Amino acid sequence: MSQPRKGSPGVDALLARLKEAEETLRAIRSGEVDARVIPAPQGDQVFTLQGADRPYRIFVEKMNEGAVTLKADGTILYANKCFARMVKTPLNTVIGSSIHQLVTPADEQRLEILVNKGLKGNSKGEITFRAPDGTLVSTTCSLNALPMPEAEGVCLIATDITDRKQREEAMATLVAVVASSDDAIASTDLEGFITSWNAAAERLFGYSAAEVLGRSGTFLQAHGHAEEVEQGLERLIRQEQVRYETMAMRKDGTKVDIGLTAFLVKDKSGRGIGFSAILRDITEQRRAEQERQEKEILESQVKELSSRTHEIAVLSELGDVLRSAVHLAEAYPVIPRFVRELFPSESGALFDFNEAHNLFEAVLTWGDTPPQEDAFLPSECWALRRGQMHQVEDPVGEMTCQHTKAPSLPGSLCIPLTAKGKTLGLLHLTGFAQKGNRIGAKGVAAEYRQRLAKSAAQQISSSLFDLRAQESLRDQAIRDPLTGLFNRRYMDEALHRELYRTSRKKSKVGFVLFDLDHFKKFNDRFGHNAGDAALREVSAFVQRNSRAEDILCRYGGEEFLLVLSDCSSKTLIQRAERIREGVKQLRLEHEQRPLGEITLSIGVALFPDHGRTLDELFQAADAALYQAKRAGRDRIAVANPLRLITAPGRPPEKERQH
Repeated sequence: MSQPRKGSPGVDALLARLKEAEETLRAIRSGEVDARVIPAPQGDQVFTLQGADRPYRIFVEKMNEGAVTLKADGTILYANKCFARMVKTPLNTVIGSSIHQLVTPADEQRLEILVNKGLKGNSKGEITFRAPDGTLVSTTCSLNALPMPEAEGVCLIATDITDRKQREEAMATLVAVVASSDDAIASTDLEGFITSWNAAAERLFGYSAAEVLGRSGTFLQAHGHAEEVEQGLERLIRQEQVRYETMAMRKDGTKVDIGLTAFLVKDKSGRGIGFSAILRDITEQRRAEQERQEKEILESQVKELSSRTHEIAVLSELGDVLRSAVHLAEAYPVIPRFVRELFPSESGALFDFNEAHNLFEAVLTWGDTPPQEDAFLPSECWALRRGQMHQVEDPVGEMTCQHTKAPSLPGSLCIPLTAKGKTLGLLHLTGFAQKGNRIGAKGVAAEYRQRLAKSAAQQISSSLFDLRAQESLRDQAIRDPLTGLFNRRYMDEALHRELYRTSRKKSKVGFVLFDLDHFKKFNDRFGHNAGDAALREVSAFVQRNSRAEDILCRYGGEEFLLVLSDCSSKTLIQRAERIREGVKQLRLEHEQRPLGEITLSIGVALFPDHGRTLDELFQAADAALYQAKRAGRDRIAVANPLRLITAPGRPPEKERQH
């Protein structure tokens, strides 16, 4: 049988009350107070107090312990109100009943033993009573023999210890939890000396409880980590919960990574009486975290390498495609596809430098927010003014280019397109920061973006320069330098292809061969510069009034040839007449001097009506032109069978003269 432990204030007070109750019983037994047995309403014997010494009677009625007198068989002869409240039963029901009905089955035998011992003198022990509603009441009972005239009996004093038992059970549960916890749990007093140390702490650090109790916890701290402990104690004193990671030393000298959670322990009054800490070995956790970070870094590097490899491949393919282009018109459309693959989230534009007008003109745009300006002056771009790449991280308060207009987006980038000291155009990108990337002069992403954009610009610049050079050489070979029209060499090659294509389609091709009337006299009168100006103006007029599929060339001197594809005889004559009449209406000037009227003599021929080879067609058209000249100029003649179309009021001339 467990007995109340001495030492705590509650137990001491309880023992004192028991001692007083026993003294009262002793007084009853010794006759210091009167007692007698009277019949109860139910016919039971009830023990009451009488006599002149009423304080004892009042004491028993008013005491905080339950008081009961029993017969040897357990019948309750007397009970005070405290006992009735304790077992939650009306007092008149308690009196006369058997105490065995109020005791738990597990304690019935124990009660019987205590009663038998009490009949012989006195006894003490713990008994658990059960109230009618099932409530269990733990008590410490003191039993003393009570002499009665008719039967043996005892006086039982029961002290309610339910709260204490519950606290003890809770404490026992807590101790069991702490002892069985997989986490190390330790406690210290306010000065940091260890007061408790569970089994998990012994396993973690290698020290037994006997080796650490009473020692300062600082001996467990690894070198260089003492400051963490001091800062933690300061926070604990401020009643803060503390969590941090540190390094500790095991008994064998090895280091261990610790995750620590500590808090202040308070008594009932809220006063701090010590500290408690949960310590967890996080060595594996840290190792796993380090491995995870290393894996992420490796994956990032692999992804970065893959991205760089892809970008190099894109740049290489861009160069191959541009080098394969024959004309600038072929190269321009493919550039956005490659640039968007390199900068998928950005918008942009490619500007070409028009030297004649000193303007940068947009030839390509792409993306959701392309530049709004189609053309701008070189002075409106910082990159062109400085001759180097220019980036705008934040449009507010930075040097923004005028050509971007408002609102200017962050991450704007302008790169001049130059090759061999010659400015060809400008590459413009925007929207880098708008898509969530970090912009900054020192940002890795921004720096790499600049390098990639510069590489793309160099690839584009080099290819465009080569294409322009090739086109320039090609133009010199196939174009007339004065008028810009195709020359006779190109015309011969083009006509062979055109006649072959037309013969397969079984369609017709028209030849319009014309020259300027009296052009030698024109040069003698106005000068060769004026003559050149007249040739340029006439060429420009005819080109403006020709279809894109038509071929116009300067065949020699003042003689020109216009080839009309898919043309009927009627359409051929109508087109020739519009050209003749339109040139005649031109009002030419040179150096503010009127040059007078220009007329044309025109010979027309139709494939295959007037010839099935190039030589036959040209001879037919030339013969028709000769006939127009002989007929008086300023008129059209159709090839064999020759049919003359004479301008009104002009008599025919006998011979062909220029």
